Amino acid sequence: MKRHFLIILFVTISAIASAQTSEGSLFPGHTMKMSLKYWDTDTLALTDFFRRSDEWPKISDLYYGYESKDTTFRNGNTRFRARGTRTYMNPYGSWIHPDYANTYTLKYLQTAYDYAEVCRRRAEAEASSGSNSLSNLLKFYISVSESFNVTLQEETQSGRDTSLINYYANRVKFELDNTPNTINEDLIINPKGFGIGMHYGAGSELYMGPLAMYATPTAGFAFGFDFMINRFTIFWPLYLGYGGKYKKDIQLDGYKWNAGERMTGGNMELSLGYSAYDSQYWRIMPFAGIGVSFIDYPSNEIDPEKDHEIKGFRIQAGVVADYKFFRLIENQSYMGTGLTEFALRTKLYVARSNFKYPCPAWSINLGVSVNMLAFLCM
Repeated sequence: MKRHFLIILFVTISAIASAQTSEGSLFPGHTMKMSLKYWDTDTLALTDFFRRSDEWPKISDLYYGYESKDTTFRNGNTRFRARGTRTYMNPYGSWIHPDYANTYTLKYLQTAYDYAEVCRRRAEAEASSGSNSLSNLLKFYISVSESFNVTLQEETQSGRDTSLINYYANRVKFELDNTPNTINEDLIINPKGFGIGMHYGAGSELYMGPLAMYATPTAGFAFGFDFMINRFTIFWPLYLGYGGKYKKDIQLDGYKWNAGERMTGGNMELSLGYSAYDSQYWRIMPFAGIGVSFIDYPSNEIDPEKDHEIKGFRIQAGVVADYKFFRLIENQSYMGTGLTEFALRTKLYVARSNFKYPCPAWSINLGVSVNMLAFLCM
């Protein structure tokens, strides 16, 4: 009984395998394990289609569609990441009548396939601009493609009118050549919209003028926030410096600050900058603004009364240079295109702090920090 069962199983499997190469199946060499065929891998071939000889209004049919595919590639310091698609055809839903399995029918099908690719590229381009979601645009453009195919079929008689199929093939090729495959590479340099960022690093303040006779420079850390609108940036940084000393006694507000004692200093600013130069790697921004400065004793547990402070109004002007060592551009459909930049920032500026006599001060300030900016391109 077992032997009879094995014989029956073997005969059944052999019959199924034989049917795969008979009329109504794919050409020899195609099996049900065959994957989808993508537009960007190869052109269509007659072997991609079933033979179908039963009565049917059409002499051929192309089963195609769009498959989701995340696109990631890199150009220098910039990585692009977007939700993308690929145009495919399914050999198991595509067929040709045996009497019309020729180069003209194949050219007709290839023209329809190429136009589907044109529509896919247009959908991605519009999605990248933030005009609509990619899924909605693909639904719209698949209907545009299908409408074109109806016209193509009727006017060329499914490829039998050779002069018209040549005309349509050349027209679609022109559209294909003039529809970029991706617009991500063309995004970049000067995005328009709103961005917010922050920076953290180190800085130093070198005093000049009368205060230079009383105090040594300070060095410390700096952090703050950036608010960018198109090419304009609002800077809101804070600097806290340490390590300075009083070089000589200062008599101020009825209190004597003794030479040799330690001091701290710092400032808080609000400035407006303009991107005078902005490229894939560099952004140069002159800026000017106002703020407040202070110098004082560090916390003194032995003598709390020495927790005294000199402060004054401040104006400043200088230049910021950002070296963009990494950038990420992401397609975010409804929200448009997001840009995130990581930069090494160098900041050099001159400030005038209105401390009380005898300490009105000019200072040269230098800062080095790491900056992150998140931008939404409109």
